[in-house]
Amino acid sequence: MRFVSKSANFSAGNFRNAKEGIGTPETRIIGGKSVTSTTEAYVISEAISIQFSQAALLQSDIDAALAHWRTFPGLPVEEDEVTLVNPVEFGRIGVWDSVVWQAENELTDEDREQAENLLLNSSYYGTEFFKVEEVKAAKPWPSYDTTHHNKIAILASEIGRVSEALAYEQENKQRASVIESLEAALPTESGEFVAA
Repeated sequence: MRFVSKSANFSAGNFRNAKEGIGTPETRIIGGKSVTSTTEAYVISEAISIQFSQAALLQSDIDAALAHWRTFPGLPVEEDEVTLVNPVEFGRIGVWDSVVWQAENELTDEDREQAENLLLNSSYYGTEFFKVEEVKAAKPWPSYDTTHHNKIAILASEIGRVSEALAYEQENKQRASVIESLEAALPTESGEFVAA
């Protein structure tokens, strides 16, 4: 699940606070005198924060944020003194991805779901951040699903929709032979098509 925030570095708090322990003081006899050591705190487990950033910000996240928050007060304007500057360049709009966060912190699916629910039920939800829907690839043409699988790469090449067809196939149908033929039909860096 992805969430977008109004601020690039918004902190939604800690999923789990740090656990600390305190060592017990020890009394020793040194040089005939009784010396008691002071207690020292030590960390049992680190805090796990829910921190938004711009590191994995996608254009779809930016578009969703701009649609949700039409203005970002406090931004400067361009030289024409009317147009607001790009909010991303001025520390606005951040993203937090629960799946990436889970992997980075080596957490369980249950932990990830708890963190997602923490955000969904937060009093800041809707004002400081919101959930963005996953952007799915659109059908490259209306009759894609009924097109014979052997003809998809040829037709996609002819109408210049190979990348779109590949993205849709990978997300929806996942047919290995179609994906292979579409990958072979992708244009090379020179713009030339590789013969399938």
